Amino acid sequence: QGDERASRAVAAIADQADRIGKIIRALLTLARGGKATLEHVRPAIIVNDALELVRHRFEQAGVSLKENVDRDLPTVACDPKLFTQVLVNLLLNACDACEAGGTALLRVVASDGRVGFSVIDDGQGISPEDAARAAQPFFTTKAPGKGTGLGLAIANEIVQHHNGTLRIAARTDGKRGTEARVEIAAVEGSHE
Repeated sequence: QGDERASRAVAAIADQADRIGKIIRALLTLARGGKATLEHVRPAIIVNDALELVRHRFEQAGVSLKENVDRDLPTVACDPKLFTQVLVNLLLNACDACEAGGTALLRVVASDGRVGFSVIDDGQGISPEDAARAAQPFFTTKAPGKGTGLGLAIANEIVQHHNGTLRIAARTDGKRGTEARVEIAAVEGSHE
């Protein structure tokens, strides 16, 4: 049984190394002026991939991770590896902002020909000044040694290459916390 667990662990590490390599190659393509490789993807697939990648971090931090994905969403045209990484970055920031016992929610809705992916946490919140700078490279509100200030900058760059928008702000429902919202165009005439 120990050999089987070790084999699964090695396979998981190899899969993640392969995933990281693909993301780096895709990011380098964008950095060199190339375009993202777009595929028609169901939002639920991107959400499931992102949640699977961060679930262990939430469990370790004692933060609840919830999802609320509307049914019958239209597909989106995106590079699934890169767009999953956007959600991973937003989710990890939400986890880091929360204390043990906190909650982060990934909500996905469609409206006016766009699909919105929102990560909403009940963490420490963000000031308007910090929200305005959040996607700038090397800007971070995390303690020294806890963040590079590149996660949101990379996410923003990926979103822009998908002709989308990334907005970060304090929650608008009167509760403490932050909402990071990414919107990209839906593929016309498509639904899950």
